[in-house]
Amino acid sequence: MKRLEQGSSMAEVARSCKVSSNLLNRWRHELRNLGPKAFSSNGKSPNSISPRIHNIVFRLTEEEFDHLKTASSAEGSRSLSDFVRSQTLRASGEPAMVKVDKKLDELNRAVQQILEIVTKK
Repeated sequence: MKRLEQGSSMAEVARSCKVSSNLLNRWRHELRNLGPKAFSSNGKSPNSISPRIHNIVFRLTEEEFDHLKTASSAEGSRSLSDFVRSQTLRASGEPAMVKVDKKLDELNRAVQQILEIVTKK
């Protein structure tokens, strides 16, 4: 990068370092935008690092897909993917989701009790 700053051409520096001009340009761009964090991702682009490491692919009929879209929308999910993930974890008895379900049930009961009290007045 210093050589580029000192006026050497991109092609010249790339050739002498035995890397492509595109890669050198990407490094320069990342260094400008990310500063000291630019090269802390072990050779991967910082934008490609994701905490989720597994993908599951399954097939749906058009009717099943439409049903999931409708249910996702009705629940106000951020995306269809998030909806399917949360429903799958909930169905599998994932502990955090079970706790959330219990809390939601408690809240629903409390709201129902409040509504009953308010409507009686």
